[in-house]
Amino acid sequence: MTFGDLADAYVRSVLKAGSNYQWVDVLFDRYREETIKGSTRTRRTKAARPIRRLVEGRGVPLPKNWTNFLSLADNKVDLAHFLSEELCSQAPDDKEIVVAGGFREELEVRSSKPTTDLTHLQATHEEADTRLVLHAVHASSQFNTVVVSSRDTDVLVLLVSRFTRVQCEHLWMLSGTTNKRRYIPIDAVFNNLPRDSAKTLLPFHALTGCDTTSYFANHIKMSSWEVFKEHHQLLINLGIGELTEETVRSSEKFVCRIYNVHKTDSVDAARHILFAKSGKPETMSPTSDALRFHLMRVHYQAMVWRNAHCAKPELPAPVDMGWERSNSGLKPILMSLNPIPESCLEMISCGCQKQCSTRRCQCRKSGLRCTAMCACRQQNDETPCMNMD
Repeated sequence: MTFGDLADAYVRSVLKAGSNYQWVDVLFDRYREETIKGSTRTRRTKAARPIRRLVEGRGVPLPKNWTNFLSLADNKVDLAHFLSEELCSQAPDDKEIVVAGGFREELEVRSSKPTTDLTHLQATHEEADTRLVLHAVHASSQFNTVVVSSRDTDVLVLLVSRFTRVQCEHLWMLSGTTNKRRYIPIDAVFNNLPRDSAKTLLPFHALTGCDTTSYFANHIKMSSWEVFKEHHQLLINLGIGELTEETVRSSEKFVCRIYNVHKTDSVDAARHILFAKSGKPETMSPTSDALRFHLMRVHYQAMVWRNAHCAKPELPAPVDMGWERSNSGLKPILMSLNPIPESCLEMISCGCQKQCSTRRCQCRKSGLRCTAMCACRQQNDETPCMNMD
């Protein structure tokens, strides 16, 4: 098997998937040296052994190990360019195929019909996910029905949140496998969202974890969704303009609600409350310092998504939005302060159920006062601790 055989099979699959449509757009990711997805891609391929294989023509044999081949960005760049050229050269006369993202030149977009004007699709998008929205908006100006084929959750969220931008009668997302396809009606999903929440769907997705941002430990999107339905307006400004202190504070309040803390809007105060309840560090919310860096990355990612309909969005530098350069590329800045003071690295607590009146109490034995993480502080007023300040 050669890359020529692969290209022929790929073109056949594209034509089969688009057999019912007049216009087919095929979009590829771009692989930049400095990317906010660097950490994710490294994690996904850490077990692979990258091998460089030049895709110089149709006669080049296929690699024996695709995992090793695809773990190297240069190989994927070559493959995307090769498939893009093949799609253009093998396109049938009765169908227009538009290809973008896979050519050497970032802005190049090519159609099988050379006379078609595609200048408005010359884009600087890194991800095919966002470029899909741009092309869907363009297609909706000519066709009543637009179908986006993808199995990526990010694409579904993007299409739902950007639904009002795609002015067509029917917008569908095709997902699933070849043997079991599923058409998702984007308008139905959009209409079933909580009232006025579509504008905050993208920030919510980024805040609760995606390919470029981390998630909150022990808090999945399903449980966070319940908070979103009631408090989504707190995220309205994430991804718009500069990240202001007001946006940080409202987002911090939303995070407190994710951790089911309603007495305070400060994550530092929430940490104290949560630790006093369980005494387990893993149940605590992030510190305000760590959360600020997280919100910077969320703000940047939401800004990328919110501008998916723009060909050349203006974005801040990632190194100003929670990432830093390293030998392996961009990596997230997790925090600038210690999560707890150095004086608290060795902490003592007691499990007393009574008054802590004897030296059987670990705190009293160590010459310390009982703190909020001690079990005695959780008892009722009838047996108050006698070792408190």
